[in-house]
Amino acid sequence: STEDVLLNQELLVPYFSKSYYSDRFAGTLPAQQRAELRNLILLAQQHPVLALGAAHCAYMYGWYSSDDGEEQVRDSAKIDWASVEEAAELFELSILQGGCLDPDMPLERFLDELSCDTRWTHAIFLREHLSHWYQGGGHDLEKAAFHSSRAQ
Repeated sequence: STEDVLLNQELLVPYFSKSYYSDRFAGTLPAQQRAELRNLILLAQQHPVLALGAAHCAYMYGWYSSDDGEEQVRDSAKIDWASVEEAAELFELSILQGGCLDPDMPLERFLDELSCDTRWTHAIFLREHLSHWYQGGGHDLEKAAFHSSRAQ
């Protein structure tokens, strides 16, 4: 939809879920759907009406990849930090797109109609998670500080 953010989310999440859970032990999307998710993320960056749905898909189904290109990651799992960063960016974009910065928005609209609480909590959680990773295993204090400041 060119206007209905929540409808887009309702369509996108089950689409990727079906592929992700087709092998409940794989832990990642098959290569074709991973490419589709990559294209969706790029499209959502240009069309914010897709940002919330794409953010959820990147968050739920784009976390893990395999070093050797295998679809199954049981023995070679690694977190795809670029996908985590993109999910955080898309949740932030969805906050802007949804008008979730409006301090005068009625609570019912904020929670029930626009799911602003979900947008905010996911954006903050992902930025904090990224900050902690860059402080430790990522060994990049500049990126850690950036993500920490975004979580504020």
